[in-house]
Amino acid sequence: AYGTGTNGWTHSTQGALNYSPQNGMRKIATVNPGVTVINIGINDAVGGTPDADFRTAVGTMIERSAGVGSLTDAVICTMNPLDTASVPQVTQDAFNLAIREVAAANSIAVFDINALLGGTFAAMSAGGWAFDALHPNEAGYAKIAAEQKKLFDMILAA
Repeated sequence: AYGTGTNGWTHSTQGALNYSPQNGMRKIATVNPGVTVINIGINDAVGGTPDADFRTAVGTMIERSAGVGSLTDAVICTMNPLDTASVPQVTQDAFNLAIREVAAANSIAVFDINALLGGTFAAMSAGGWAFDALHPNEAGYAKIAAEQKKLFDMILAA
C-alpha cells in the first residue's frame, strides 16, 4: 500500500491544478500500484469549494494523471454521507454526481461509498457506521474495506 494524501488537503493543496512535483498522482505513476484509489471531495465540500470548481479540478486531476500513466486500474470513490449541518445534501449530491460523471468520461470505475453507507447521514448513523459528522466509525470503515477488497480482487484478477 502506498498513500499520497494528507488529512485536510483539498484538490488544490494536493496539487491537482498546478501539478506540482509533490502531486500525489505523479508519485503514484512512479510506484505503479495494482490499483489506484482516488478518494476526494469531503474536504472540498466542507471548505466551501463551489461545485463547478470541484468538477473542473477533479477532471483536470484525472486528465493530467492519465497523461503520466498513473490511472491504470483506477477506482474513484464517492464521498461518504455527511451531516447536512456540515455540508448541505444538495452539495453532497452535486459533488458525488461530479465524481461519477468525471469517472464515466474517463472510463474509471466508481466505488460508491455513499450508497454503501446508506446514501444519507441519517441512514449512515442508523446503520451504526457514523463516528462524527464527517467520518465513518470503525464499523463503517470495515464495511468499506470489505467491499473494496472484493472490487480490488476482481480488478487484479482481470
